[in-house]
Amino acid sequence: MNYDCIGKSYLKDESGDSWHTCYYLSRVLVEYLLDRKGLTFEQLAQPATDEAKTLKDLLREYDAGEL
Repeated sequence: MNYDCIGKSYLKDESGDSWHTCYYLSRVLVEYLLDRKGLTFEQLAQPATDEAKTLKDLLREYDAGEL
């Protein structure tokens, strides 16, 4: 994720703690790639791993009820 998104918005968790939205979204995308797509950390860190494509894939699977 681009660093310029840090500090633009926050989410509160069930404990009332605030988290940067960018951090949360980045975490979801990483977990999706590792757990759902089976990428290794080395593959995840490759420049070819595209966060926009990953988000589109995740949302498509979510909308289709596959997650």
